Amino acid sequence: MGKYWDPAIAPVVENLQGDDLFSPRMIEVLQLLRAGLSNKQISASLEISESTVTFHINQLKARLGAQTIREVVSLAGKLGVLRGPTD
Repeated sequence: MGKYWDPAIAPVVENLQGDDLFSPRMIEVLQLLRAGLSNKQISASLEISESTVTFHINQLKARLGAQTIREVVSLAGKLGVLRGPTD
């Protein structure tokens, strides 16, 4: 029996390429975005450049078909990527 996906995320699920949709670093960026950190704060927290943070955010948007960070966090949460104390 197949799993039902919310129509808002069905197109994303159809494009999943196994477990490699999100790198461990992308998930770290997602978690910090969910916590409300700015790009500058994420950069400092992960000890990477702000341009690298922007790169990861743009990759997340492309892979999820999202336009905004809010959409990225929402879709990632619906896919079960973001699990933790705030869920």
